[in-house]
Amino acid sequence: MTAPAPDASTTTLVDLDEPKPGPREIAIDVARAGINFIDVMARRGDAGYVSSWPFVPGLE
Repeated sequence: MTAPAPDASTTTLVDLDEPKPGPREIAIDVARAGINFIDVMARRGDAGYVSSWPFVPGLE
């Protein structure tokens, strides 16, 4: 999500580099992730849900 919007017009799918775990961390392969209503409120720009843009949803 690149900016707040009332619809999905600023929501895009992108490929990201695979994260590298740090010391005492592990990487988990996520096959699917859900989008919940908190992510929808963030996309709309409701106060308190996004600290900066672009925003990566996935609070599920």
